[in-house]
Amino acid sequence: MGKNCGSQKPHILVTGFNPAWQKTLFFPSFRPGEVNRADSVLYTAGGKGIHFLRAARIWGGVDGCVFQFAGGETGKRITDSLAKEGLPCFTVPLEGETRTCTTVLCRKTCVMTELIEPSATVSKDALDAMHAAIRSSLETADALALCGTCPPGTPPEYYALLAAEARKRKRFVFADVFQNIRTALEEGVDLLKINREELLILSGETDTESAFRECFRKFRIGILAVTDGKDPAMLSEGGEIRYFDVPVVEKPVNPIGCGDTCSGVMLTSLLTGASPSEAFRNGLAAASANCMTAHPAIYDKETALRFAALPEKEKN
Repeated sequence: MGKNCGSQKPHILVTGFNPAWQKTLFFPSFRPGEVNRADSVLYTAGGKGIHFLRAARIWGGVDGCVFQFAGGETGKRITDSLAKEGLPCFTVPLEGETRTCTTVLCRKTCVMTELIEPSATVSKDALDAMHAAIRSSLETADALALCGTCPPGTPPEYYALLAAEARKRKRFVFADVFQNIRTALEEGVDLLKINREELLILSGETDTESAFRECFRKFRIGILAVTDGKDPAMLSEGGEIRYFDVPVVEKPVNPIGCGDTCSGVMLTSLLTGASPSEAFRNGLAAASANCMTAHPAIYDKETALRFAALPEKEKN
């Protein structure tokens, strides 16, 4: 892994190219097609990259920065919110308005509905500026985390270009992304974290074991971590598949950011000395703890550690 100049902590460069201003409405009971009145509302800076770094910093032991495109009044709200939160970011400005994501949460059923606006288109000049900034920042980073979708205007091979820059400098490449990731996987990533549905689509297979084998055959992947909702998660380094039960939360408050929390904590654990199995278990535990709070990717670390220390549930 890379040498992080000027800091004793590993430094993660996080791509958060498609941020959102997150508006979450909480309803005692939500009835589609009727008038519904929320009993509370929460506004936060959101998006996979932001959630990733927020969760990583709570776990501790790493530094990082989110690289994002942002524009308009919504973009300003996001950057102002991140500054207030103390979450480092590098922003390439856009002329278009950054999207808002409105999430409806029904407390009675724990069902979540998301309404996502279209993202602003990114210009070639903005893409070139971002590429140059990441290329320069990789000199002092230890890892590159590719998180989430890219906005319109981004070429399909953009993540592959960034992965190549990182691999050239021998930086750890983590990917929590599905769309337009094939060329990056052909370039090579050290760890890919996706869900089971995405695994099947990516591999073209219909059963899990065949899908794992096909992904390792077709792509350059060091570690493959796969989640499956409340069902056991899976991990492989090219050989056997190891299974991990997910800690159960009886009454989740807000599931937003759970997958991103798992990713942020998993990479943080790896960079600070954990084995892949231990790191994945930590990530799954933090994701479950995240369900217990209203704010996305904000969780109680002691609760996460307690979940991670539950009796061994790994299955071979």
